[in-house]
Amino acid sequence: MWYVNGVLDVASKPANKEISQSYKRLQPEGDGSLKYKTVEPEQVPTGVNNLAATQVAFNFTLINNYQARVQIGAAGGNNYSVPNETSPRNVEEFEARFTMMGMSMSQADEPFWFSFTNIFNGEQVMTTKNRKLVVQEKFSEIGMVLPNKRVFGLGTSNRQFQLKTDSTYTLMSKGMQNESMPVDQGLGGTHGPQVHPFILGQTAGDKKDFYGLFFMGGGAQSFEIVSVEGTDQIILNYITLGDQIELFIIQRGSA
Repeated sequence: MWYVNGVLDVASKPANKEISQSYKRLQPEGDGSLKYKTVEPEQVPTGVNNLAATQVAFNFTLINNYQARVQIGAAGGNNYSVPNETSPRNVEEFEARFTMMGMSMSQADEPFWFSFTNIFNGEQVMTTKNRKLVVQEKFSEIGMVLPNKRVFGLGTSNRQFQLKTDSTYTLMSKGMQNESMPVDQGLGGTHGPQVHPFILGQTAGDKKDFYGLFFMGGGAQSFEIVSVEGTDQIILNYITLGDQIELFIIQRGSA
């Protein structure tokens, strides 16, 4: 099968609770300097200016046996989607199979989650199990576990190419920037003028294959990179303002 879609009734689905003690909450430094703290979705106001979704639509399609497209948004289309005329998507391949990307999904009586695994070496690429999933009109967030800290990319900024853990990186179109970019300390707001919402990562096993995550969006985006206690894994929390969640998972050097 090359596509999977459906609608989640938020009121009847079990809550997608995070694992207790699954990531560190950052505390202020001893000298009082600011450190980034993760966004708490329950503190985001909802109402007439930010409607919370009562039904969430999801759609999974395959571009080929190495690249998948995931779309998650409010059923009925309250979330913005970048027009295909502006950013053409690749043609979906009806002969491709999700088994070739090692995709797994939640059962009907579980909180919604999905994962992808490299079937050629058995190394997991990403999973959203027991992570955040919030869909609102102007705020949406999805959390996922990535294999290790070797993640790179995300826009143009004055920093090392490898992303720091326990940090956040923001992306939004700013037009031409003539002044020099400040050093990006991982607190958000210091990105350059160009938007490149792409992460290059490496799996954790002996083969250490590469994978890619591309986040399609037309509004402001935030990427929280959070360390996990007692393991080399990291949590990536992706936040988009106003857009649907649209994610491309790319395996086996096909980026």
